[in-house]
Parts: sequence; C-alpha cells; structure tokens
Amino acid sequence: MHKNKEELLIHLEDSIDFAKKLGRVSEEQWRTPIAKDKWTIAEVFGHLTPWDEFVLNDRLPFFQ
Repeated sequence: MHKNKEELLIHLEDSIDFAKKLGRVSEEQWRTPIAKDKWTIAEVFGHLTPWDEFVLNDRLPFFQ
C-alpha cells in the first residue's frame, strides 16, 4: 500500500492519538496478552521504539 505524504501524516497523527489513549488502560490490561500466545500491550508498545531506531539507523542509510 503506497501512501502519499498527506495520508502518511494523517496515519502518524492517528497513531499518536492511539498511543495517548493507552494511558487510560488499567495496569491489568497493560500486562495481559492481547490473545492466547500473544504479547501484552506493554510488550507491543515497548517494541516500537527499538524498531524505529533499527529502521532509522540500520535500514534507511541504505537508501541514501
């Protein structure tokens, strides 16, 4: 799926809004797997920063 600049910006803004809403999740919900044999919300969300750093530092330089 290819997105133009405006669609990408809207998607990123929506992602930020979603992340802010996670502040309302109880500790129990935060630590409960999202499905059987799946990660918790905390694990999924915690994985985003290292993944972004990997893409920025180890993948994007190949496009320059």
